[in-house]
Amino acid sequence: MDVNQHYRFAVPDRSYASLTKKDITRLAESFALSEGAVGKVNIIVSEMLTNLEKHTTQGGELLVKAIGKPIKGIEIISLDNGPGMIDPERMQEDGVSTFGSAGEGLGAIKRQSDVFDLYSLPQVGTVIVTRVYKSAKSIPAARRYDIGSVMVPKPKEVDCGDGYAVIHHERGAYVLALDGLGHGTHAQEAAQLAVKTFCENPIPDPALALQTIHNSIRRTRGAVGFA
Repeated sequence: MDVNQHYRFAVPDRSYASLTKKDITRLAESFALSEGAVGKVNIIVSEMLTNLEKHTTQGGELLVKAIGKPIKGIEIISLDNGPGMIDPERMQEDGVSTFGSAGEGLGAIKRQSDVFDLYSLPQVGTVIVTRVYKSAKSIPAARRYDIGSVMVPKPKEVDCGDGYAVIHHERGAYVLALDGLGHGTHAQEAAQLAVKTFCENPIPDPALALQTIHNSIRRTRGAVGFA
């Protein structure tokens, strides 16, 4: 289970690149990543920022969060509304470029990442997901499927009112996704209490699970969601 919210770094143009890299480096250090892991993060972020500068006219954004409790690593997601890629697999090969550069950016990101995934659609944009772990022992065992989430606070808010949890078992998974009413601190309190209730008492029946959560968060602002 991983219910941390992402930190959002908007990168509308190249002038934001240096400050964004410094902020993400400090964040990685605050997660107690090793010097080597922070070095990998620096390379990944540098290449992501370079790609945003080269291939998009309106910039993009990076989303960053800690992985696990206690923290086991860091997740970095790059999002853009650029031209996308016709052949994403080929673009990951060193020496392949549509910009006239050395064509090593995506390959460098992939090599520095413990987990790497990419989705791109022509005329829509590109999403790159990477994870760097503290050590090889921190990398979770492979599953038949992986479930993730993106949660960011409302603009000008610090706290995110979204809630999410997944509990894996041998036959599948129990999943909860919800939105605390309103936004900010009180919405977050409702969402996180709902997540805590769900995780401490996983119930196979969705209706009963939601009823249990409903009773648990009566004294909060409340939330809407599904299980």
